[in-house]
Amino acid sequence: EWQPSRLQEVIDFISTLMCQKFEKEDLHIRGCDRARYDKWKLDCDVTSFFTKETPGDNKTIKVKLPEFATPLPFKPRQGKKILCKGKWLEKYFTEEKVSTRKVSMTLKLYPDNRFYFKNSLTDGGTPYLAFFEGSYTRKGQSLTLHHCLKYTWQEGIRERPTLEAVNKFTKLGFGDRDVTLAGQVPTIVGTDPFCFAEFCREPNKVINSATRWNPESGDEDEEEKKKEEEKKEEEKEEAKPKKKTVEVRRPPKPEAAKEAAATKPTDQAAARPPRQHDGFWEPEEERWPFFLGIFLMICLIGLIIYAVVTGEEEEVIRIADGSVEL
Repeated sequence: EWQPSRLQEVIDFISTLMCQKFEKEDLHIRGCDRARYDKWKLDCDVTSFFTKETPGDNKTIKVKLPEFATPLPFKPRQGKKILCKGKWLEKYFTEEKVSTRKVSMTLKLYPDNRFYFKNSLTDGGTPYLAFFEGSYTRKGQSLTLHHCLKYTWQEGIRERPTLEAVNKFTKLGFGDRDVTLAGQVPTIVGTDPFCFAEFCREPNKVINSATRWNPESGDEDEEEKKKEEEKKEEEKEEAKPKKKTVEVRRPPKPEAAKEAAATKPTDQAAARPPRQHDGFWEPEEERWPFFLGIFLMICLIGLIIYAVVTGEEEEVIRIADGSVEL
């Protein structure tokens, strides 16, 4: 257990964990036990807090950070981070069985040697998430993580999450071509504070698919920002004045005008509507060939009938005269 002897030691320790310089006036430091809360303003307050006997050994140091130290509003579920800034460089993920629970883990490495580690416990009743932030050091195939801060999130709890100073170190090792990463990491279930996990690296360019399971909240924010930017661009384009297009028609050439006049029907033909007969439109054609054909056909049929009748009468006459023997 860490027991500082001076107030400046606490200020330096908080500055190291938060990766930024704090002054004495920026922090409100208190020593807490089960009985009371003591404000620390001088070095003697620090020594008296640890030397004074209290029931139990549950002594903690609580520090109220200034507003510029944490983003407001601070919502871990929406991808808000404290130490990590910008876009991640490498991302590793895994799903391990710790004790009797299944835990999803995600490790992101950021510029300036910062990292972001998330534990997700979703197989129970309400989702429970734990976040760790800190700095990392890489030497060859070895990666050392310095866990500085820890904060949690649980669905249904609207209180602002409490930051907890961790100040613990874990070591991991890279595999072939930095595709895998394995080592000790902090856990949120079981009796042991650490567990062994094997991570797989996620490619930097991810293909957008129809469905994605358990998407990162940070990725959702980036997609929403892109959609908002596209909407703003569309609104700007709609707000711009549209150019009016004017059609200029040139007069036709004299030769083309003559051809159009020749091919154009007369006014009388255009004004005369087609004749209608028995519910259908009758074509504008001469009908005398049709009637002539019918007349010729009737005449031909009449001649055939006349020839047949006259032939039968001649045979009857011959039989009557006796010129034909039966």
